[in-house]
Amino acid sequence: PGSLLLGGTVKAPWKYRDYEKYKYRTLADDVAWHSADPSEPDLEAIESVMKDRRYPAAYLFITRSQIANDDMFDLLPVRLRVLKQALLDSPQFKVVYRNDDAVVFVLAK
Repeated sequence: PGSLLLGGTVKAPWKYRDYEKYKYRTLADDVAWHSADPSEPDLEAIESVMKDRRYPAAYLFITRSQIANDDMFDLLPVRLRVLKQALLDSPQFKVVYRNDDAVVFVLAK
């Protein structure tokens, strides 16, 4: 409880669930995370949101449906699939859950 759940877009599986327990934010609507280079995400901006001391923990998740939503509607300044790969390649972030439909990241600390 009290943790930050950070999604790529609002097309996320959290709708109408446990709003009183967690803080929900999205990269599409709420976080300035794109760098001056439009092809690269600003991982430091995402890291600073996830390090916010108001939250006991922070989880960033990207799902297949969020990527499809971003591809279809061009919602984000950097493609969500590009961000996902940058997060996978970064030593700043660690995967805590992964399957064919989703990947969940935390800070590597």
